Amino acid sequence: FTERAGTAAEAKRHIGRAAAALVRPGQTIVIDVGTTAVDVARALPLDFTGTVATCSLLVAAELSERPGVEVLVSGGRLRSGDLALSNSLAQAFFADLNPDVAFLGSGGVDAVAGLTDYYLDEIAVRRTIHGNAARSFVLADSSKFGRVARHRVAGIDEFAGLVTETEPPPSIRDAVTRGGGVVVLP
Repeated sequence: FTERAGTAAEAKRHIGRAAAALVRPGQTIVIDVGTTAVDVARALPLDFTGTVATCSLLVAAELSERPGVEVLVSGGRLRSGDLALSNSLAQAFFADLNPDVAFLGSGGVDAVAGLTDYYLDEIAVRRTIHGNAARSFVLADSSKFGRVARHRVAGIDEFAGLVTETEPPPSIRDAVTRGGGVVVLP
C-alpha cells in the first residue's frame, strides 16, 4: 500500500478532489478500498455532513474525527496492506445499503474487459455496492488504462462515470459514454 500510495500521488490527489466534488451534503456515499479511495476521503470538505460506508479501515480512520460524518464499516476478512474488508459479511453489509453515490477502486480499466481487479472476494463486494448505488463511479489514474486484472467487476459502460486525472484513450472514453456515463476530470 505504501509503495502504491507514492505512485501517481499527485494524480490520485486530483482524482480525490474531483470525486469529492460530486458529493452533496446529507448524502450516503460508499468509498471503496485502495490508495485513490483514501484520497477521496481526504478530499471531502471538512464541513461535509452525511454518511460514509466503507470496506476500508484506512478510509474509516481518515474520516473518524469528522464530526458531521457518520462512518459505517463493513465486517469481513481483513486483507493487509490496503486494510480492506471483504467476503460474505462485507457483501451482506452492502446488500442492505442504498447509497446515493459510490466510488469504486480499480486494478484496471479497459474498454472491452471493463472494470477489473485482483482480489476475488472484493469483486463480489464491489458488484453489490455498484448494484445498489444510485450512481457509481470508477476511480482510476491513467496507469490503469488498458490494464486488465484477473477478475471482472462490470462493463465500464455500466457506471455513471470514470473519475481520472487525464483524458482517457478514445476507446475507454467511448465505452464510458456509450452507457450514458461521463468522464470526470479535475
